[in-house]
Amino acid sequence: MHKALYVTAASLAALTVLYYGWGWLSSDGGPGSPEQLADQALQAPTRSEQVRAALALGSCQGAEARPHMQRVFMASTVPDVRAAMIQGLVAEDAYEYMTLLLDALDDPDPWVRGRAGVAVQRLLEKRYDFKAEDSAAQRAPIVQAMRNDWEKVKGTRLSGSPYP
Repeated sequence: MHKALYVTAASLAALTVLYYGWGWLSSDGGPGSPEQLADQALQAPTRSEQVRAALALGSCQGAEARPHMQRVFMASTVPDVRAAMIQGLVAEDAYEYMTLLLDALDDPDPWVRGRAGVAVQRLLEKRYDFKAEDSAAQRAPIVQAMRNDWEKVKGTRLSGSPYP
C-alpha cells in the first residue's frame, strides 16, 4: 500500500514538473529569444513585466543579445529596465558599449548612474570616487577622468578590448 502511494506521489510530481516546465519553455510562457525579451521589456503592459523581461534579457549570454540590450537601454524610460541593461552589458564585458556606459554616468536617474559607475569601474579595472547621488558639477571631473582613462586604454590588451 505504501509503495503504491509513493509511486503515485512521484508520478504526480513528475507530471507537475513536466506540465509547468513545458509551459515555461513554450513560446507563451518561456524566456524567449533576446529579441522577444527586448520587445517585452519595452512593450509589456506593466512596469513589473518590463523589468522582469529586462532582467531575463540582461542574463542572456552571447553577442546576439547585446544589440537588444542596447536598444532597450536607449528606448526605455524605466530606470530599473535601463539599469538591468547596464548590468547585462557589463556581465558580458561588452567593451564595445563603453561609450554608452560612460554617457549613462550623466543619466537623469541616480539608480542608472550608479549602475553605470560600477560598470565603468569594473571594465576599466580602476576605482573612482564616483557617487551617483552627487550633483552633476561634483560628478563632472570624475566622469571626465573615467573618459580620459578609457581613451588611454581602449583597443589595448590592458582593457581586454579589441575595440579601438
